[in-house]
Amino acid sequence: MQKKARLLWFLFIFGCSSVQMSAPSLTPRSFAILEEFTPPADAQKALYSTIDKTTYLLESQQARVIMYKNGTRNTVGGIGFDSQNFAQLNDIALAPDGNLLALDGFARKIKKFSSDGHLVSTIDLVGSVEPALFVMAPDETIYYYDASRREVVVYRHLTRQEAYAFGKFQLDNPVQLLLTKNHLLIQQQDGSTLEYDIFGQFIRQEPYLFVQDRGQELKLLPSCISHIGTEQKFCFSPYPWKFFSSSDGVLILGSSHKILIGRMLYDKP
Repeated sequence: MQKKARLLWFLFIFGCSSVQMSAPSLTPRSFAILEEFTPPADAQKALYSTIDKTTYLLESQQARVIMYKNGTRNTVGGIGFDSQNFAQLNDIALAPDGNLLALDGFARKIKKFSSDGHLVSTIDLVGSVEPALFVMAPDETIYYYDASRREVVVYRHLTRQEAYAFGKFQLDNPVQLLLTKNHLLIQQQDGSTLEYDIFGQFIRQEPYLFVQDRGQELKLLPSCISHIGTEQKFCFSPYPWKFFSSSDGVLILGSSHKILIGRMLYDKP
């Protein structure tokens, strides 16, 4: 009887978590800039830690990460096989504590660095073949895209086990994984975005890059971003935006001439 009750409770919780709850539509008021600067020519991605106010720029060709904190510039990495280096730096993400996570796809490891550039720990992606992109959830679950398997793998690094995988035959050259509270967004090289729930259930695909911010959706246009719903536009640029992401209420846009980091401010509903 107790086992049956536990099973029914699990099914109830799982069912509730799968229900799509639409957030109230908010009206964007303005974009508040936190950081703005000219990036290196080959910067491919930017992150911003709201915990220690540090900006991280990925330079995969140089196999290094540039760090900006309190007006100072520091770097970690470089091509090599020492603990501080990378054989192949594929992607970066933020840990729940705000520190930097960097994926060495050749070594199939994720290295964790403090905001001062010191190596903190290393995570082995046991069972991975060609990990190329990743993101970490607040409970430290890792979602990574394996380019050899062409699917997203959900990995519990504390137990060193793969939980499940999804997206096979649906993904085509992903370039970025974005994790919200209940959803995973996968941006692709062709400019489209796929949305899954955190259990791997496919929700939809859109022919443009978009992010989710406070339950709102913002679409990337060549020279600005647009709020889906009101169609209001922000962050105009004379140069095309190359990448667009959102994490912890912070929006990041990058072009060959500018990195823009800030928050969208909304009117109260």
